[in-house]
Amino acid sequence: MSDPLRIALVGEGPTEKVVVEAALSSILAGRRFILKQLQPEESLPFGVVGTGWVGVYRWCRQAVDRSGGSLRHDILYEAYDLLLMQLDGDVADECYAN
Repeated sequence: MSDPLRIALVGEGPTEKVVVEAALSSILAGRRFILKQLQPEESLPFGVVGTGWVGVYRWCRQAVDRSGGSLRHDILYEAYDLLLMQLDGDVADECYAN
């Protein structure tokens, strides 16, 4: 039996995990997987922290800083087989200054 696919999700909000999990179940056609949402983070005292596209942007900047300039060298790639990033289409033309 093969090990489950380990997938990390960086998204705008907590509901993305539900949608992405359903899509992956269909796409992977029965292959086992573990989906862990890395962004937005959830804390016990504060609940969900860092939502929206700005939260995804901040997560990406922190990951680049942590890995020395490239996500390719991020320590996450040792723990996960796949990194999925989700942004809503309505922010495609946005920039952080906005």
